[in-house]
Amino acid sequence: MNELIPFDFENRTINCFAKGEEFWVAVKDIANALGYPKSTKPSGLVRQVPEEWKGMQPLHTPGGIQNMLCLSEQGLYFFLGRSDKEKALPFQKKVAGEILPQIRKTGNYSAPVAVEDLKKSLMIAQSSLNTYKRLWEESRRTIKRHENRNFLTSDDKREILTLHVKGYPVSAIQQITKKGRTRIKNFLDEFYSMDDSAQDVLFDEWEKADNLGIREESA
Repeated sequence: MNELIPFDFENRTINCFAKGEEFWVAVKDIANALGYPKSTKPSGLVRQVPEEWKGMQPLHTPGGIQNMLCLSEQGLYFFLGRSDKEKALPFQKKVAGEILPQIRKTGNYSAPVAVEDLKKSLMIAQSSLNTYKRLWEESRRTIKRHENRNFLTSDDKREILTLHVKGYPVSAIQQITKKGRTRIKNFLDEFYSMDDSAQDVLFDEWEKADNLGIREESA
C-alpha cells in the first residue's frame, strides 16, 4: 500500500506518494488545487499525458482504500505545462522548487512559516498569557478577600464581642470589622455556647490587651 505524504497548496491538500525513486500525485487532488470543476473526470483531464506517466494506484481515502488515477512526477509536469489554469505555473514552481526537494530530503513537507505570521502568533500567545495572568491575579485577590472576611483573629473576635456587648447589631459590626455576616454570627453563637472555663481563657487574653469591661458586660 502506498504511504501518502500530504502537502498544501493555497489551502488545498494534495496527497503524493513515493514509488521507487519517483513521486506520484492523485489527479483528483491536482484538479481540486488548480480550480477545475468537481464534475471534471480525472481520466478526461489527463488524456493527453503519455500512458507511462499515469496509472491507477491504490490509495487510502476517507472512504477506505480506493484505486485512483495518478500522475508520475514527469506526468505532473507534462500536465501542468499544458494546463490553461492560472494556478498551474505557481503550483509547478512550488512543487518542483520547494515541496518535492524537501520531501526527498526529510520524508515529509512542512510549509515555511512567514515572519509576519510568526509575529502574529507570538502576539496572540503573549495576549493569551497576559489574560491568564490577569485572571489568575483577580482570582487570587478574590480568594484572599474571601479568606480575610471569613478568618477571625483573636483581635477580630475581641472587637466583635466588644461591639456586640455594647449593643451593636450584626449588620453594624459587619460594616465596622469588614468581616462576613455569617462568620460574625457563627462566632457569637460559638462564644455563647462555650462553657465558663473556655470563655475565661478568651477573657484573660483580652484583659491583657486592656479590654477589662467585656467580662462583666457579657455575663
